[in-house]
Amino acid sequence: MEGNNIDQSKAVIKMLLNFFKSSLPDASLSLITFDVTSTLTKDLNKMSLPQAESIIDKIEAGKSTFFTGALLKIKEFIDNKDFLKDLTIIFMTDGDIVI
Repeated sequence: MEGNNIDQSKAVIKMLLNFFKSSLPDASLSLITFDVTSTLTKDLNKMSLPQAESIIDKIEAGKSTFFTGALLKIKEFIDNKDFLKDLTIIFMTDGDIVI
């Protein structure tokens, strides 16, 4: 992700974060960042706003977009859930897809 696209993506994630914090306090907003590796941050909306925004602000552009890593993290997330009523997945990328 580079330039304006990464900034727009971060802005959207922050909007989702604020929505979850204000309107869906019992829900869970987790974030998977991915490029050549993938990282899962659970319950982003349960963190303090400065802590969650700091994680979002640290997302950087400049590497490949490796969807397979993100999909494996989603599988890991689902496999580790005892109970899963609803799940919505939003993919956001501004990079070229590498499989």
